[in-house]
Amino acid sequence: MMRSLLTFIVAAALAGCAAQKPMVKTRLVTLDGSIQRPAARLTRSLFNKPEDRENLSEEVIQRVINAPLEPEFPARAGVLVLDAPFTRKAYAALTPGDRAPQMLAKRLEKSRHFVMVSDVSPHLVKGQDIEAVRELATRYRLKYLVIFNRRFDDQTRVNNWGWSWLSLVGIPFAPAYTYRTTGLLEATLMDVRTGTFLFTTQVHIEASRRSTPWSGERKLAELELEAARQAALKLSSRFLTKCARLVRTAQKRRRQPPRDEPAKTTTQHVQSRHKAASSG
Repeated sequence: MMRSLLTFIVAAALAGCAAQKPMVKTRLVTLDGSIQRPAARLTRSLFNKPEDRENLSEEVIQRVINAPLEPEFPARAGVLVLDAPFTRKAYAALTPGDRAPQMLAKRLEKSRHFVMVSDVSPHLVKGQDIEAVRELATRYRLKYLVIFNRRFDDQTRVNNWGWSWLSLVGIPFAPAYTYRTTGLLEATLMDVRTGTFLFTTQVHIEASRRSTPWSGERKLAELELEAARQAALKLSSRFLTKCARLVRTAQKRRRQPPRDEPAKTTTQHVQSRHKAASSG
């Protein structure tokens, strides 16, 4: 009985002090005593222009890194295919018959994150840098650009059927070559407004087949194209998963209470305990 009475007195005293004192707002203070405010959202590119090759300043680096990610989905997007980093040769080195970029665009367009996904013609690019790509995307009126890249490594070799060549008869017919390729498909989501890359998704490729040595380059090219088509489906699934995660992260951050909420919540908790004790 005595313990319950002491508990009630302490709770009432704490509640009374909390009611008399003004509500204190908590703020995040840095080591030098300055108040740290929430980082501002990026609304434009802060990177240097192509003619200005100086490094980014520390202020710009911190501002870009600390800025919150605010995906604007659903949005218009485009798929640009590159074989090398932003060069005229990269734009021109597109393989005829490669349907992997179109398959990726089709899968993205069917999702809830994009209202339209356009194929982007690389021949319309004037420059050979990121700013030129941003200008091209702007002319397409796209908020996001999906930069698609694929690389292959030829590992073709002679297999055990090569011994049949000793008989001379087996040379035209024996599947003495193992056409093998390993590679990488990747897609990068670029925010055209700010010139920043939100994420990159990669899928590794490995495919092989046995055949005769005739028309080896054509057979290897067909093997790479088929492997790329199959990997494009997996790439699009992973890409959309990351888009959904971006949206969930932004929604979760918006639902978080302001920095002064902890003090307010603590005061309300003490007052509720006081009311419960009084009613009891």
